[in-house]
Amino acid sequence: MNEIWVAARSIILFDRKVLIVKRSRYSGGSEGDWEIPGGGLRFGEDLHEGLNREIKEEVGLTVRIPIK
Repeated sequence: MNEIWVAARSIILFDRKVLIVKRSRYSGGSEGDWEIPGGGLRFGEDLHEGLNREIKEEVGLTVRIPIK
């Protein structure tokens, strides 16, 4: 059976700078690659809640997600 995996990524801007993170050897692959924060959402999880959770887990930040 095929599975659907949903992920969300974020572009975090602060003071005209963009946050990117370098993958560690514990990240499960692509060690040393640079990427923007984010990751997989849990089944039934709200997009904004999931993205906030992933950002908090990965970089320890609480962010404001503008809704447009």
